[in-house]
Amino acid sequence: MKKKIAGISLALIIAVNVLIPMAILAAGSFTSGDAAFKVGSTTYKLGTTSTSWKTGLGKYKRTEQDACYLGEKAYLYNFSAKGVKVETLVKDKTGKETVIGVIITGTSIGTAGGLKVGLTVEKMESIYGTGYKKSGTTYTYSAGGKKMVVSTSKDKITKITLLQ
Repeated sequence: MKKKIAGISLALIIAVNVLIPMAILAAGSFTSGDAAFKVGSTTYKLGTTSTSWKTGLGKYKRTEQDACYLGEKAYLYNFSAKGVKVETLVKDKTGKETVIGVIITGTSIGTAGGLKVGLTVEKMESIYGTGYKKSGTTYTYSAGGKKMVVSTSKDKITKITLLQ
């Protein structure tokens, strides 16, 4: 009987000290570099000044938004066919737009890590881990001044917002 208990105890010690930490490490974590969206095979990080995402997302409607500071312009691009909105800010006289926010409600575009609308919270946790703050059905990941806010309904992702 003692050998059986010792064997069970050893198995329990291995599970607690080796297997559980390995499972936790296998889950991802959100970093500031993860604040990015993927169009086709190209990834665009928040802060990019590239505008090729416009071509990749297709037809859009652009509206000027209120900017934070004098001399700046902000634009919201609505790609309604894709269920994506991209917010940009023009800070200087070069006219270059910087991507400062993305809202994804469609299923064809996702994050650089592969998170998409329609996936489960469990899948989100397997990609980005559990280092989020939860408020009701909203999960917020933060890192390096960037955020990913994930809205859910019935354990399914309904909206992904990337913010700088």
